[in-house]
Amino acid sequence: MPTQMRQDGVVNSWLRVIIAALLGVALASTTFAGPWFFVGAVIVLVLCFAYGWPRLVDSPQPMATTVLLSITGVAGVLTVGLSPDSPYLDWLPLVGGLGILASFIQHLSRGVGASDAVLHVASQVAGVAIVLTSAAWLAVLRVPGHGEALIVGLTALVLALATTVIPWPARYTSPLAIVLAAAGAAAAAGVIADTEVAIVLAAGLGAALGVLVAAVHRLLGMAVFVNFASNKKKRLSVPPLNRAVAPAGPEEIPVPAAEKKVLAELTAESSATLSSRAASAGVQLALGTTPIALSGVVVYAVERLFIG
Repeated sequence: MPTQMRQDGVVNSWLRVIIAALLGVALASTTFAGPWFFVGAVIVLVLCFAYGWPRLVDSPQPMATTVLLSITGVAGVLTVGLSPDSPYLDWLPLVGGLGILASFIQHLSRGVGASDAVLHVASQVAGVAIVLTSAAWLAVLRVPGHGEALIVGLTALVLALATTVIPWPARYTSPLAIVLAAAGAAAAAGVIADTEVAIVLAAGLGAALGVLVAAVHRLLGMAVFVNFASNKKKRLSVPPLNRAVAPAGPEEIPVPAAEKKVLAELTAESSATLSSRAASAGVQLALGTTPIALSGVVVYAVERLFIG
């Protein structure tokens, strides 16, 4: 059973790489099709993240959170697309503030005594911030003459994400993600730009994106199991079954066979549920789209600071 669960986890973990690759191809291909096609690809990224994030953080209101993140993300993308002047990100703080305000209002609707209110509000505010970073990809495209940075960054991202499914400890996969991302970005720059300076800058950008992917995978991967394990742990508190009160004595009261059976069934159900939730499509969707969304800011910053 544990071996089968690990195999299922590895198979389902490839979903995040497939999702990232498809989104990367969509973003890269639409750079040549026109700006509004690229806007559509970024909106798809926003919607995928908006669906996966509440499943990742185990939100008590997943559909409401998905709608809120979708509206916030699409509004952010449109403000960047419609901004007439550089740096194109001027309206994102306003959109983010409105999204955070809407998050508080949404959670107030759960009632004052709602469980884990601070945790869920914090995770939703983080989702608002991450979904808005997706709009930075559109800003990258709008910088004149530098769409190559977008393709280089996406290449590095997909290669770094591929290392996250290797069943090795993080001390091995994290350096591998950085090396592969740097090498892939340098190779892509060599094909596109074919200049030494561009290749060096691309390698630096790839290494930065590799660090980002490794950090996000480590933090969010831990959050998946901590969230689901803590929730399922509550179900392992088995109420005592009806039985005669044993006389007081130094001996330990034996646990009836029926109660042992109930405990074993709950433990098995908890492990199976944890495995299925952690490997679910929604969680893998969030794990695949979060690094892509965050990387838009990194690529845009490198482009503005070092490329011009």
